[in-house]
Amino acid sequence: MVEIRIENAYSDGHESVHIAKVAEPASLSERDLEDWWQDVVFPKTGDGHGQHHSGGSYYQVTVIKADTTALIGQTHEWGG
Repeated sequence: MVEIRIENAYSDGHESVHIAKVAEPASLSERDLEDWWQDVVFPKTGDGHGQHHSGGSYYQVTVIKADTTALIGQTHEWGG
């Protein structure tokens, strides 16, 4: 399992941070990592605030624990 730190921010100023666990990617290849970020990690972003807010959102995820040490410290962002 991989432990991730998720930072959520919305254009109305609402922010939140939470920790989640997800399965490891199939491999560290560029293709597998991109699929992992999109298919496994992205669904963990957000905190429900966006369901009631029509503004923009920004999510940043950082890997904080993993059996595969090369993942630790990697980040990915969505929004802007």
